[in-house]
Amino acid sequence: MPGTVVRTMLVDDDLDDVRLIEGLLDQSADFHFSIRHARTVADALELARAGAPIDLLLVELNLPDSRQLETVLHLRNALPSTCIVVHTGVRDDALALAATRAGVQEFLVKGEYEGPAFCRALRCAVERQAQRNGAAAAPAPEAAAVPFYRSFLEEELKRRKARDEFYSLRAYALDLDLHVANVSKVLAGKQSLTLKSAVRAATALRLAADVACRFLASVSAEERSRLVSKQTATVEPVHKR
Repeated sequence: MPGTVVRTMLVDDDLDDVRLIEGLLDQSADFHFSIRHARTVADALELARAGAPIDLLLVELNLPDSRQLETVLHLRNALPSTCIVVHTGVRDDALALAATRAGVQEFLVKGEYEGPAFCRALRCAVERQAQRNGAAAAPAPEAAAVPFYRSFLEEELKRRKARDEFYSLRAYALDLDLHVANVSKVLAGKQSLTLKSAVRAATALRLAADVACRFLASVSAEERSRLVSKQTATVEPVHKR
């Protein structure tokens, strides 16, 4: 797709790295990366709230106002349909897996990619996010099912109780690395699971990558639905004179 513009928010507080990244993006043969720069998560969100359109968030994990996985969670919660690619100096497989489970499309380590390969990885990440957004926008069946994460937690608790009749909800909460009261409310449908808690639970349960992605995606989808409903409810009706 020659001439395609990817509206990119580069979130990095190291100006030397910013210049290097801009040089890498200039080497793209078929995409043009239109770049805006933010030094912190707060700056990025302020630009987004001001209406800056963003196709790609290219993010350093360790920033002045946020560190590691917290950076991803802040951005994913605020911009759930935007492609996030981590580009960091941190080489950590466990962190990369946790970030992927939280919705990151690609985890790249600084200095390991040359220009063309770097741009190709970003293009593929943007395309994957677009496909995910399309799937999420598909009409849901009329009989809306229980969110996947909730049904999964319910079934997992049943499996554990079947293996051990004395297995308790408190033990389950400990295994999930969550508070027992919150787990009880989530299972009863009285409370939603936050994305941060979902990442903790998915990590504690050591879910396979495909299951973890579906688990976390269902949490994000429910959060988006709740935000849309809230925004709709606050819109005042237009009355004809």
